Amino acid sequence: MPKLLLFRDWECYVGSFGVPGAEFEPNLLSLFWLSNGSFHQFNLGYKPGEPPMKNWQVSDWEKEIDRLFIAGYQTVDENKRREIYGEFQQIVAEQLPVFFLVNPLSLEAVRNHIDNLKFSAIGGAFWNINELKIQEN
Repeated sequence: MPKLLLFRDWECYVGSFGVPGAEFEPNLLSLFWLSNGSFHQFNLGYKPGEPPMKNWQVSDWEKEIDRLFIAGYQTVDENKRREIYGEFQQIVAEQLPVFFLVNPLSLEAVRNHIDNLKFSAIGGAFWNINELKIQEN
């Protein structure tokens, strides 16, 4: 870890990262995606208390991610937030600062009176939670 965080001397970093609840609230991942986030692992800048780094620059697309995350947590409207985080996902898909090697195995149980349940490998049982309906008895 010192080569990664202290010396920034690496060519490839394989690690894991997960935040409980981030599948429902994208801003929980801000510490990873914001350019000054405490767990930002690519294009590492200097941390508080360290001297500024020579020639370190935040790219335009990283600045756009910063802007989108700030807009996301300042926005209450659910549809607007979905649009904001959709833009963020598009940038990540185009720039590929990280890529994901595996999805975790997860098991979920759902009562048999829930309609419109559509399991997904990338979102489990609740990726479409706003479309689920409880059956009337």
